[in-house]
Amino acid sequence: EHLSMIRNDARVLSMEDSAFIRVANPYRKACNLPVLPLEDKFTEVNFSGTWIFNKEKNDIRSNSPFLLVVDRDNEILFVKKYTFTEYGEDLITYEDIRLDGKETNIHNQNVTSNMKASWNEKNQTLELVTNTAHQWGKMKATELWKLDKDGKSLTIEHKAPDQSGKEKTTITIYDKY
Repeated sequence: EHLSMIRNDARVLSMEDSAFIRVANPYRKACNLPVLPLEDKFTEVNFSGTWIFNKEKNDIRSNSPFLLVVDRDNEILFVKKYTFTEYGEDLITYEDIRLDGKETNIHNQNVTSNMKASWNEKNQTLELVTNTAHQWGKMKATELWKLDKDGKSLTIEHKAPDQSGKEKTTITIYDKY
């Protein structure tokens, strides 16, 4: 009963109301936020969830994370990666991936990288291009994220140069938990 009163009250605005959009957009632009209404390119694809490394479909010697926890808030994917380390505690890294095409700075293990995400509508893949500068020089890596048709399996194709500079491709498959 109270909710219907609020919904029908002309003094209450929501993100969909044209008056709210007109007032909020200058502020959102000044704060470098996407303007309203938000376009959702990913309505059919949902990467959110907990993803577990599939031991049967992957090389277990891989240095890929054994667990991904992905959450989404509008134009940002929040990714938490858990990776086994040989000597010590598991390594946990965080990536906030902007889905609006703007570059993201990522800080992991004293290295800063710039990442840019783009959506390929035709292939239904998320492409992440990461440029890293470190003591050995510059490196460019590319990841393609793709869900299977039922959304229960995530495939990540990772391309990056190995130690000799030759491009290496690693494909990792995760199952939704």
